[in-house]
Amino acid sequence: SRGDCHTALNRMVAHGVQCGLHIFVSRDTDNELCRLCETKNYGSMNNVELSMMFTLEEALFLMAELGMLQIKGSDAMTPIGPDQFFESCCSEVPGFPQKYAAYRHFRRLGWIVRANALKFGADFLLYDGHVEEVHAQYAVVMAREDTRWQDMLAGSRLTQGVAKELLLVMFLHHGVSTKLPALG
Repeated sequence: SRGDCHTALNRMVAHGVQCGLHIFVSRDTDNELCRLCETKNYGSMNNVELSMMFTLEEALFLMAELGMLQIKGSDAMTPIGPDQFFESCCSEVPGFPQKYAAYRHFRRLGWIVRANALKFGADFLLYDGHVEEVHAQYAVVMAREDTRWQDMLAGSRLTQGVAKELLLVMFLHHGVSTKLPALG
């Protein structure tokens, strides 16, 4: 059953190290996380380093939601928890709480979310199937309160040119939380 699969996944924890805005995990062919990476559902393979590479959003989701990833702190020895990692991401990336909330929302709805969307003028691409089998259906842009309509129209024209629909995500509250969203 789906619950049994989720429990089994939680028992297989991979260990990662942060380098800039990515998390690197040693490639192990007998690791469930590696299988997820190979199917392009999460992360990407880094052939030079023989490792898997995850964005901060992917790493936090794998850590906090699936319990499949443990990240070492700055001393590369001590594991840090999801709350501490979330706070670290918030201090390194402007707008991270909103970006992670959007990533988490789409993942929980069943979309495959890829962050390598800059060439499409977007923050994320949403796939309704394996990345190598289907094209992204949506290009997600994280709009801010100061986003101009001209920018949105330009983004819409760009996404139409690459056969994707533009999906705008905007958070309308003014407070920014540095707490990890409640799980569940």
